[in-house]
Amino acid sequence: MLSWLFRNLRRLFGKAQAEPERSSFRTSTPPVRRRPAPWLGVAVVRGDAVHPVGPCWLPCHPRTRKQFKAEMICRRGHRLVLSKHRVAADGTVYPSVVCQTPGCSYHEIVRLVGWDGGDLP
Repeated sequence: MLSWLFRNLRRLFGKAQAEPERSSFRTSTPPVRRRPAPWLGVAVVRGDAVHPVGPCWLPCHPRTRKQFKAEMICRRGHRLVLSKHRVAADGTVYPSVVCQTPGCSYHEIVRLVGWDGGDLP
């Protein structure tokens, strides 16, 4: 109560610059803070893994690597092929990977850890 009185007296007599009025509730929506989406490191599956647990990726046969790039398994165990994606030399996949299985919400920016296939457009 006193702070309101002093603030208005200062504003009225001009002895100090008026402080912006603060309310106890928000009158507008807060600004949306967007953090950059970091890439998700996805490990490679090598050997005879019968049912690998995702997210992980499997290398394609060397003859089909340019067309299919790699096979990936999402968190829910669905298999998908990265044929319409670009894989950079460091394994970063562009655009983000979206599982096409109905009802699956997997959507990540991924980097294939252990990628040695070079830059594939």
